[in-house]
Amino acid sequence: ESGEARGYMVRRKNACGALKVMTANASHRVNICWTVGVLPALVSVLEDCGPGSLEDAFPDEFVRREYAEARKRAVAALVNLALPKDNKLPVFHCPRLVASLIRVIEQDDGESRLGCCSVLAHIVKMKENRLLMAQVPGLLDAVTTVIEPKSGCDNDYASIASDAASSNSSVSNDIFERLSKDKYNVQQGQENDKAGEAKNAEPEEVSSEDKREASARYDEDSNEFLHGARQSVFALLLHLVKEKDNAFVLARHEYLVSTLVAIAKLQESSSQHFGLKLIANLSRHRSNSQ
Repeated sequence: ESGEARGYMVRRKNACGALKVMTANASHRVNICWTVGVLPALVSVLEDCGPGSLEDAFPDEFVRREYAEARKRAVAALVNLALPKDNKLPVFHCPRLVASLIRVIEQDDGESRLGCCSVLAHIVKMKENRLLMAQVPGLLDAVTTVIEPKSGCDNDYASIASDAASSNSSVSNDIFERLSKDKYNVQQGQENDKAGEAKNAEPEEVSSEDKREASARYDEDSNEFLHGARQSVFALLLHLVKEKDNAFVLARHEYLVSTLVAIAKLQESSSQHFGLKLIANLSRHRSNSQ
């Protein structure tokens, strides 16, 4: 039985590798994407793991390693297929495909997660996909985990984001008011702090150092695939928020909003402008600015 599982997974890996190679040729991508059975076959590879960990799904180390490679190749093929404009609708509407991408993002922190974020960033470029994509269960939670600052970086807001993730509650008026205040405080260099009580130079220097360290932790994470995944998620969110109805939905996702506030407070991070831009775009819906 173990031998059969190994042989099956090796064949699966090789098939995914063949699709990855074929889809690398731009002239083949549309025909391959519209070929009956191709997208569902790739989805089935992503679903092989199930909702648990790879160790639970594949106790055999060899099978587990082969599956991880098969999944990586399947995701790479999907990235290629998601590039042409004519493919964005069928990729998005393929049953269970987006849900499978979300599951991989939740399970993986390497190249496969990067690829899944890239697929989402490509297919959201089509206007017809945006409104539905913002409502896909679990999508906003999954992508927020990619851009969320790690523990120790902006502790207050990281704590808020963590609480929101566990409760999945809607953003309250107090949170949104605080979001707006922080937006302008960041843009103005927190001038209000300087107008408060007289502070000696030492606390100011410590505060600046903490901000530098927080920004460095965010920008210099050792995971080489995380930075590309973050760029794809920021691109995804910037496209989603273009739709006013999506701005309404995103502003009521407390985990996402709190994470954006935390990113906006990383004043020396190259990602800060993404957080500020997304927060500013949340005001596109009238109900968010009242």
